[in-house]
This record gives sequence, structure tokens and C-alpha cells, in this order.
Amino acid sequence: MIVDIHSPKFLIRLAFLVALLIQFRVYANESVKPNICNSFANGKPKAVLLNSAGHAVSKIDLGNVSIHTSTFDGNFFISNSNYRLIVYPKRLEIREGCSNATCFFKKAAKPRCQGTSEFELSAGINPRNFRPGVFASSLMISFFDPRLINPEAVEIKLLFDEKIVGSLSLPWVEIENSDSLENELRFLSKGSINQIEISVINSGTESVSLMSWQTDPITAPDLLIADASCSGRTLGPKETCRFFLRKTSQGKPQGKVYHWLLPTNFIESSLHLTVIQNTSENPRVSSKFK
Repeated sequence: MIVDIHSPKFLIRLAFLVALLIQFRVYANESVKPNICNSFANGKPKAVLLNSAGHAVSKIDLGNVSIHTSTFDGNFFISNSNYRLIVYPKRLEIREGCSNATCFFKKAAKPRCQGTSEFELSAGINPRNFRPGVFASSLMISFFDPRLINPEAVEIKLLFDEKIVGSLSLPWVEIENSDSLENELRFLSKGSINQIEISVINSGTESVSLMSWQTDPITAPDLLIADASCSGRTLGPKETCRFFLRKTSQGKPQGKVYHWLLPTNFIESSLHLTVIQNTSENPRVSSKFK
């Protein structure tokens, strides 16, 4: 069968098909939009969180946060994908905010729903406040009404949880078997032994380079660190190294507070070791990677 593409009948049918295709594309592009915008139909203040695909979500998910693939601004690992926050009514404002653990940033965007404002939202976490592995933390978002004489936070219904979740792939340096350390320090303080061996472990999921031990000026000279295998080496995940805490004078240590730190190449973080010698001769020890 031969079709005359120049005939009026063919051209009419072609125009009809093109019109149908245009209508279908418009419907496909807008099919999700009414569902989102209908959330604001009752006129009550509320906010909806969308992911980069335009789907409503319940929280911000950073996915796997890694020192190799994630954006780090010096304090926070920032999400690589932006979220959208739709706020109703549009006069309400939100303010960027950071805590010790989390942070979020906003940028005005073209609203897709009538009577609303819309923002690109990115969020981040401070890795110094979380151990490697799965994490979940609160993300406080405050809404303000500029029409008020003294704008204060207003009540608004959030159609999502103010949470930021994900998984951290990071190094983590700590004292191994720290629970038994105070017992050994007790013998050291009584003069029963002259040194104790302490093990350091990288309990994280990434390798880390260790620098040289540093002694805080507050530390009395009668206890010192004699490094055996930690300084200047790289610790892989689950690898350990060891050092000695050594008494330099006979009898009991005379100092009150001893503090050392072992710097690493991980975002200026160090392993801090603190020993406090109290009057009851029961020393207290604490360690922190920060």
C-alpha cells in the first residue's frame, strides 16, 4: 500500500497524532506535580521534602559518606545530591543552621506549586561526632514569619522527619582494651611496675597515617610515652600498633594530669590520651579521637 504523504488526509492524521503525543508528554511531566501540590490544599502551614528525582521523601539520606568520594568543606561532609524543600505559605522563611553534628544550606528555587516557596537543600555532618558505620542524627529546621513584629519560629506541619541518615566510611583511632587500662595504671602509680604496654587500633574502615606523639605542656615529667610502633606509620582497618607509658622516677608519679596526643592525617584529628592521678591513688584514664 502506497501512502501519499502530501495528501490532505494524511496531513490531518499526522497533525492529530502529534497533538496526542504533545498532550501525553505534558500529562507525563505533570502527573506527579498535582499530588505534591494537593498537599497544600487545606491552607495550613506545612513543608514537603523532595529528592533530586522530585519524589517526596521522609528524610535526607547521604548514602555512603567516604573521605574519597564525598565533598568535605573543612568541617562537614556535604551531600552530593540536592534536595528540594517546598514551604507553604510562601511568606514563611527558613534559616540555614549548623550544630556540632549537622548542618544544612539553602538556595531559593523556582516554586512548582502555587502559593509556595521552594528551596534547594543540601545537608552535611561533622564526622568527628560519629563513629564509622550507620548513623542517624536530628536536623533542626526553623521556620519564621517575617510579617510578625518580632519574627519567631512558627508551628508548621512537616511531611517528613527532621533526620539525616547514612553510612560513614572513615578511619577511627582508639585505645584497644581501654577498660583494663585503669587497672594497669593503678599498679604503675603504686610503683609496682615501671611501664605498661598500650595498644592502639584503627577500628574504622579506611587507612590512616599516624604522626609523632606530642606532649601537652600541662603534663608532669614523671610519666612519658615511649613509642614502639605507632609514630610515622600507616594503620589499615583493624590494624594495631603499640606504645609504652613509662615512669621516669622512683615511687609514685607526682603529677596530677597527664595529656598526650597522636596526630593523624584524617581532617586534623588526633588520638587524645589523658591520665588523671587523684588523691585516692586510683588513676582515671580517658581517650578520644577528635
